[in-house]
Amino acid sequence: MVVNHILNWDITESDVEKCKDCNALHAEEHIIRVKWFLMIVNCINCGIEFDKPKNKVSPNRRNYCSEKCKSEYREKAKYFKKTLIKCSNCGNEFYKYNTLIKQDNFCCIECRYEYLRGENNPNYKGAMTTVKCDYCGVEYSKFQSLVSDRNFCSVECLSNGFKGENAPNWKGGVSFEPYCNLWSEDLRKRVRAFFNNKCVLCGRTKENNRGYNMDVHHVHNNPDACCNDESPRMFVTLCKSCHAKAGNEQDKYEAIFKDIILKNGGKCYYTKEEYKSLFDQ
Repeated sequence: MVVNHILNWDITESDVEKCKDCNALHAEEHIIRVKWFLMIVNCINCGIEFDKPKNKVSPNRRNYCSEKCKSEYREKAKYFKKTLIKCSNCGNEFYKYNTLIKQDNFCCIECRYEYLRGENNPNYKGAMTTVKCDYCGVEYSKFQSLVSDRNFCSVECLSNGFKGENAPNWKGGVSFEPYCNLWSEDLRKRVRAFFNNKCVLCGRTKENNRGYNMDVHHVHNNPDACCNDESPRMFVTLCKSCHAKAGNEQDKYEAIFKDIILKNGGKCYYTKEEYKSLFDQ
């Protein structure tokens, strides 16, 4: 057998190894080994040297010279041996590879599905229990592990159950108090002009705010700030998204807004004269 004939490739003299017996290169009765295609390996069972394609040789692969050696080696190897065990579901005995034996073992897929139900399932959340909706009072079933201090039967009840006094950030209804009569559109225009009608957090402009002007936010969340001399007049411009975030985390963003205003010399809006001069230029 000649490798040239088997592979049908153009093989040069430097690509082949000479026959160990007669030092020949191209003889029909001798096997020519291509250096860059075949390599010599040892059979893991009997130890005999044989040729094997290089792309099938790796540290993680076992090399067998024949199917017989492969079968013999697997019979001797511990991790290929099988043990007689019982099915965790039906109790029938069956053989299973030692490396595949676990805490729960099953003889068939049907037993596995039947066994891993209810409490045996690793994702089991507890039995169903009856609870009462904290908003509408309707009784409904819920997994025991999901029962909390407040339970709601629907998304609508969940939404309504966290409004007003039931909301965790409820401040006694201060946000619904009427704004000071000095809180006018004129003041809001001067605040927007001072910050170039951009969101001070994300830099979003009117075009990126669905065509709406920026919201003017009270830094201290006090609607009476314009008329109360004891309350500092601090305002910033926010887009719709950032305004919602600032309302949910007031303490965190209040410090951020104060720092922004201080960097602007403590100012956050134009006076009427300064605002008018912008258009007179």
